[in-house]
Amino acid sequence: MPMLKGTNLILVYSAILLSVLSLALLSHVRPINAFDVSTGIFSPESSPHGLTHGEWSVKWWQWALSIPTDINPINDHNGVYCATNQNDQFAWFLAGSGGGKVTRDCSIPSGKAIFFPIMDVECSYPENPTAKTESDLRQCAHDDQNSVTHLTLSVDGSNVENLTRFRTDSPLFNFTTPENGIFDLHSANSQAVSDGFFVMLKPLPVGTHEIRWSGILGSSADISPMNQPESVTYILKVY
Repeated sequence: MPMLKGTNLILVYSAILLSVLSLALLSHVRPINAFDVSTGIFSPESSPHGLTHGEWSVKWWQWALSIPTDINPINDHNGVYCATNQNDQFAWFLAGSGGGKVTRDCSIPSGKAIFFPIMDVECSYPENPTAKTESDLRQCAHDDQNSVTHLTLSVDGSNVENLTRFRTDSPLFNFTTPENGIFDLHSANSQAVSDGFFVMLKPLPVGTHEIRWSGILGSSADISPMNQPESVTYILKVY
């Protein structure tokens, strides 16, 4: 094999150097629609569109409680009811599973923030007949969420850390349910409070995105047929 000399050798070394530099640069280039954890989530201390996260949780619960059980997004197995009653001007609501594993496909319009609970609970007077005051309702909600463990959240493969900072209480709020309301609430018109871990994503770019979250109420030793870990995956098609 002939030896390379002079100009030819310099050209070969230059080509190798350019290849190495190109690979190094490509390794630091993020895809155009990649989710950036540092900028893609509203801070839990912020007030997106003039509302605190606690006030957004009220809107989320009023939305969820207003929908009949048979078409409620919380009971949705595949995403067919994802667009039900999505009437908010600024945000699109995603639902948990109420316990258990679920994967949902959902198409949403671009330009909307995405608001959802990783784990949450509401306590109302109809569901807790012994509760007489707002303080009683808050104790009910806090006792439930104080036992939450193993929170996870990822968006397009990027993990979101320190999820306990997203825990928020709601103000006392009014709600109305249909006759066949969720949680066996039949034509209820009452008050409730919420406690939970609520996240609001900034609008995602047009394209397909994956949001995954999970959590356990209590320890893994507490898991039973009636108490399943929350495990939710949304395949979101933003158009």
